[in-house]
Amino acid sequence: MKFEVEKAFAKDFRKLKNRELAIAISESITQVSEASTIKEIANLKKLTGYKSAFRIRIGDYRIGVTIEKSIVTFVAFAHRSHFDVLTFYRKLFNECAATHKLIFLRN
Repeated sequence: MKFEVEKAFAKDFRKLKNRELAIAISESITQVSEASTIKEIANLKKLTGYKSAFRIRIGDYRIGVTIEKSIVTFVAFAHRSHFDVLTFYRKLFNECAATHKLIFLRN
């Protein structure tokens, strides 16, 4: 499958000091790139209530991804105690807004 990495994900990855976690995340990205279907991605689970949101479990850490049209986008990762859907989508929303230069109005 094709994959993309959001800027926030790449920035957080570069800041990682835990070498074992960095290797595990790299292996997960490799596994996604080699998979032909989402069923071949280990520890992948759909997030309930969202069309294209999934998480990949790596020990005590979670990687938030979106999958649309056979393209996996790596959005965020965090320790399981800090990984919540709201944070995941906030990062995704902010990245999309910056990429597409969208203007959002608040009430």
